[in-house]
Amino acid sequence: MILTHNSNIWFQFDLMNDYFIFMAGRIPNATLLPFTDGVGQTGFLFKDKEDLIKLFEEKQIPKDKELICYCALGHRGSNIFAQLKIAGYENVKLYDGSLADWAGRRLPLA
Repeated sequence: MILTHNSNIWFQFDLMNDYFIFMAGRIPNATLLPFTDGVGQTGFLFKDKEDLIKLFEEKQIPKDKELICYCALGHRGSNIFAQLKIAGYENVKLYDGSLADWAGRRLPLA
């Protein structure tokens, strides 16, 4: 997948912690959504479906937009991708190259 700096049809998630955002920047118009918010308790990988739905509703994550998950390299992005799918979001993608690919293409950072 190739993202360009003028692609304004995608709603993007920045899944990195605040330190990485400060040090490396982020894709413009990205929204911070830490993957740890959806991590399960008592031995479960993820929160249950109802809790994930509530979490994403509280964070006002739209279901009517194409959502692209990313982080620094892709592993945290894949975690939130799975959480969104569990919560019933269908139009979700993972930016495999994540910020490393974006910056390597010398696309703008915020």
